[in-house]
Amino acid sequence: MHRKLMYVTLLVSIVLSALACSQSNPVAPLEYSQEKITEADNHDVWGYYTLIVDPAVPSVEIAESRLAAGHLNVKPFVSPPACTDCLTVTPTGPFAGNILPLEITLKNPKPITGFDVRGIIISNDIGVGLANADDYTMLFDDGGAVILNPYKAYAKINPDRSFGPGEIYIEHYDLWLASFGKIAVIDYAIDASWPSRAKEPYQVDAPVIGGDIDSTGQNMVPITIDIYASGNDVTEVWFNCSSMGFAGELPLTFVSGNTWSINFKNTPMAVEGQYTCIVRASTASSANYLYDYFTITVVPGTPMVSLANDVQPIFDAKCVDCHDAGEPPDLRPGYTWGELVNQDSYQSSVKLITPGDPYLSYNQAKIRGTHKSAPYSGFGKAMPWEPPFVTDAELLLIDTWIEQGALNN
Repeated sequence: MHRKLMYVTLLVSIVLSALACSQSNPVAPLEYSQEKITEADNHDVWGYYTLIVDPAVPSVEIAESRLAAGHLNVKPFVSPPACTDCLTVTPTGPFAGNILPLEITLKNPKPITGFDVRGIIISNDIGVGLANADDYTMLFDDGGAVILNPYKAYAKINPDRSFGPGEIYIEHYDLWLASFGKIAVIDYAIDASWPSRAKEPYQVDAPVIGGDIDSTGQNMVPITIDIYASGNDVTEVWFNCSSMGFAGELPLTFVSGNTWSINFKNTPMAVEGQYTCIVRASTASSANYLYDYFTITVVPGTPMVSLANDVQPIFDAKCVDCHDAGEPPDLRPGYTWGELVNQDSYQSSVKLITPGDPYLSYNQAKIRGTHKSAPYSGFGKAMPWEPPFVTDAELLLIDTWIEQGALNN
């Protein structure tokens, strides 16, 4: 589909050929260039338009698309001559912050009920977007620069998202435009499901990120997301976080109900900042996916502590005089890691160093002087037992090294 050709149709209202509208006559399947719709998916297009948006006025003109007749089985449910007032697009404020607020009103004039009715913004201009999209679909993608098309769903107040005969619904669109002075030519499709609900998922909630994702890749953070489908048959959910450096998609695991989850870690070591990722979900009953964008914020992480450069100098200055080859554990350079990490203590059942947990590390308890209390139940003197003592700052540095995995670094 070459959308630039639509300029010749801007002032022309074309009557599109229609199939019968009775419930006894199923609609023909639609064909899209990237994802194919089958009869089982129940999809139907109530109208297909070109919107000519001038943000400077602001104003929006509506024209039916000539190309829709050639490429889509469009039913003129909300189009002339079947209906002359079923679609209105009204700017509700000035263009500001690259956002033009619009109200798009849709009326169903036919004696049938549509489900999961969506108003889809279609443009291959990367300077056009929707700041408040409900979700995204690959339907109507023609292989151009923009693959995922944003949409707003109508009749969300109804439990089954039904859009009945004579009903009117209004959706607010925050149309994002990169340029103030440029007139935007945008396709707008009204996609519905009939005679029953859509088979693919109909809603992807924003992910809940349960902690800080740090730049040093230390934190393992749970991410949960709710996916809704009318058949409750969501079968797979994936994240694409290539913006952070992940090579492939990350699969989520089903939890219960509508909830899926993943334990997420910044393994590519993406630097602090905000990254846009994509969630993709499908059901057992449809090959079509539902998509949504979400933002991951990477916060500054604690710099990695080095055993050789940061921790060993503390042991050299304050421990090695006693703890050498003759007094275990041997804390001389080159021996420390093997003598401490995951090693048993003859004074306590707690390991000398437990990676990830300085408070379950007997070495740290001996330095703090808490080694005789639970859970250590150790004995002997605190270490070192004479000056120079380990300072609070030095103890915290060793703690951090242990929290970061007590690496042999």
